[in-house]
Amino acid sequence: DTRFLYYWTQWFPFEQIREGTGQPYISDKTLKQQIVRVPPLPEQHAIAHILGTLDDKIELNRRMAEMLEKTAAAIFKSWFVDFDPVVVNALKAGNPIPNKLAERAAHYRDNPDALGLPEHILRLFPDRFVDSELGEIPKGWEAGPLGDFFVIGLGGVWGKDKQSARATVAARCLRGIDCHDLAEGRIPHVPVRWVSAKQAADRELTEGTILIEGSGSFCGRSMIWSRAYTSLLGSPVVYSNFCKRLDPRCTAAQATICWMQMRQAYRNGFLQSFRTGTAFPNFDVHGALSNLMVVLPPARLAEKFGEISALTKRINLMAQCRTLAALRDALLPKLISGELRVKDAEKFIGRAG
Repeated sequence: DTRFLYYWTQWFPFEQIREGTGQPYISDKTLKQQIVRVPPLPEQHAIAHILGTLDDKIELNRRMAEMLEKTAAAIFKSWFVDFDPVVVNALKAGNPIPNKLAERAAHYRDNPDALGLPEHILRLFPDRFVDSELGEIPKGWEAGPLGDFFVIGLGGVWGKDKQSARATVAARCLRGIDCHDLAEGRIPHVPVRWVSAKQAADRELTEGTILIEGSGSFCGRSMIWSRAYTSLLGSPVVYSNFCKRLDPRCTAAQATICWMQMRQAYRNGFLQSFRTGTAFPNFDVHGALSNLMVVLPPARLAEKFGEISALTKRINLMAQCRTLAALRDALLPKLISGELRVKDAEKFIGRAG
């Protein structure tokens, strides 16, 4: 069974048969001499099926999380960049449409049902646009610099390698790369650092808090904290002194809307203009708070977007992937070596749920 052989290669300690020093390699001759202990073919099939099923579920969850992310991005653009529901409502009411949205208006004038939103969601949007600092925006929404909606939070702490009389709490310490991985739907290996009880308590992350990568080549990247992340990382969680913290003045749901505008500003290069230094750039968070303009919808609409964008569901899928991967990694060496037989493995999986 070729899949059994694949999992055998994941188990075999290839580092023990490497040759050479400067550029280690494995020769064909050495590889061909390795003894492969294989069970009868039906058991090979069964082992490959058990491990393959776990891998298939991990891949399915990954694709589902990716699909949810793309769906959320598409809805965000439609609602909060193109203002499609407001355009549709304005057309129904006979109200004027901003020139910058003339193309969207023409599309919905010719296809009035193209948006496909249920009426109870459409009613959450106004039917007219008003002037603001950012030009015309939906009536009842706010526009202003990021600093109108966030304040700079407490700086991070890197902690100690080992426990000490003062550093008594083992905490997961988020670095900039960890924040980026979480925002992109990947589970990072967040280091454990020792901090004091006060340091951990003072830096407790709350729903809607934003962490920004504060230094290095990719400074300006960010993530927004959700309680659901504790299922991935455990607690307590702190953040390193290379991260910048922003605490919301608005609701957590509205903070998510601001954060998605921040991510877009990073992708289009605007946030890079707030980097200082060249050899080792740092992020000017004060400049970003003063100059990054965002549009904020009412809290009820932001909450509805949160329900539809399903951030918590994506995080739950990530947590499932980690559990499945740990189960696969625990079973693989035992099944391949023959230490655990198929029936025992099936019982083990059943107990694990």
